[in-house]
Amino acid sequence: MHPARRFGSLEIVADYLARLERSGRPLPYWSGRPNALRIAKECGIRRQTIQANAQISRMLNDFARRDSALRASRKR
Repeated sequence: MHPARRFGSLEIVADYLARLERSGRPLPYWSGRPNALRIAKECGIRRQTIQANAQISRMLNDFARRDSALRASRKR
Protein backbone atom coordinates (compact mmCIF):
# COMPACT_ATOMS: atom_id res chain seq x y z
CA MET A 1 0.00 0.00 0.00
CA HIS A 2 1.20 3.50 -0.83
CA PRO A 3 2.37 5.44 2.27
CA ALA A 4 0.04 8.37 1.54
CA ARG A 5 -2.95 6.04 1.82
CA ARG A 6 -2.05 4.82 5.31
CA PHE A 7 -1.16 8.19 6.80
CA GLY A 8 -2.18 11.74 6.07
CA SER A 9 0.13 13.95 4.04
CA LEU A 10 0.91 16.07 7.09
CA GLU A 11 2.14 13.04 9.03
CA ILE A 12 4.19 11.81 6.06
CA VAL A 13 5.98 15.15 5.69
CA ALA A 14 6.50 15.43 9.46
CA ASP A 15 8.11 11.96 9.46
CA TYR A 16 10.28 12.94 6.48
CA LEU A 17 11.50 16.06 8.32
CA ALA A 18 12.22 14.02 11.47
CA ARG A 19 14.28 11.56 9.39
CA LEU A 20 16.21 14.45 7.81
CA GLU A 21 16.93 15.92 11.22
CA ARG A 22 18.13 12.59 12.63
CA SER A 23 20.36 11.89 9.64
CA GLY A 24 21.76 15.42 9.41
CA ARG A 25 20.84 15.64 5.73
CA PRO A 26 19.80 19.08 4.47
CA LEU A 27 16.33 19.94 3.26
CA PRO A 28 16.35 20.16 -0.57
CA TYR A 29 16.06 23.76 -1.80
CA TRP A 30 15.32 25.43 -5.11
CA SER A 31 15.91 29.17 -5.47
CA GLY A 32 16.25 29.59 -1.72
CA ARG A 33 12.96 27.87 -0.87
CA PRO A 34 12.14 24.28 0.08
CA ASN A 35 11.97 22.23 -3.13
CA ALA A 36 8.36 21.00 -3.11
CA LEU A 37 8.86 18.65 -6.06
CA ARG A 38 11.82 16.78 -4.54
CA ILE A 39 10.21 16.68 -1.11
CA ALA A 40 6.98 15.34 -2.60
CA LYS A 41 8.86 12.64 -4.51
CA GLU A 42 10.80 11.60 -1.41
CA CYS A 43 7.57 11.49 0.61
CA GLY A 44 5.54 9.70 -2.05
CA ILE A 45 2.92 12.44 -2.32
CA ARG A 46 1.96 14.94 -5.02
CA ARG A 47 3.65 18.35 -5.19
CA GLN A 48 0.23 19.99 -5.39
CA THR A 49 -0.57 18.47 -1.99
CA ILE A 50 2.34 20.35 -0.46
CA GLN A 51 1.42 23.60 -2.19
CA ALA A 52 -2.28 23.36 -1.33
CA ASN A 53 -1.81 22.51 2.35
CA ALA A 54 -0.91 25.60 4.38
CA GLN A 55 0.12 23.49 7.40
CA ILE A 56 2.64 21.52 5.33
CA SER A 57 4.04 24.69 3.74
CA ARG A 58 4.36 26.32 7.17
CA MET A 59 6.03 23.21 8.59
CA LEU A 60 8.57 23.14 5.74
CA ASN A 61 9.34 26.85 6.07
CA ASP A 62 9.74 26.56 9.86
CA PHE A 63 12.05 23.59 9.42
CA ALA A 64 14.06 25.48 6.78
CA ARG A 65 14.50 28.46 9.13
CA ARG A 66 15.62 26.25 12.04
CA ASP A 67 17.86 24.20 9.75
CA SER A 68 19.60 27.23 8.24
CA ALA A 69 20.08 28.83 11.68
CA LEU A 70 21.55 25.59 13.01
CA ARG A 71 23.90 25.20 10.06
CA ALA A 72 25.01 28.83 10.38
CA SER A 73 25.80 28.38 14.07
CA ARG A 74 27.85 25.24 13.31
CA LYS A 75 30.02 27.16 10.84
CA ARG A 76 31.15 29.68 13.49
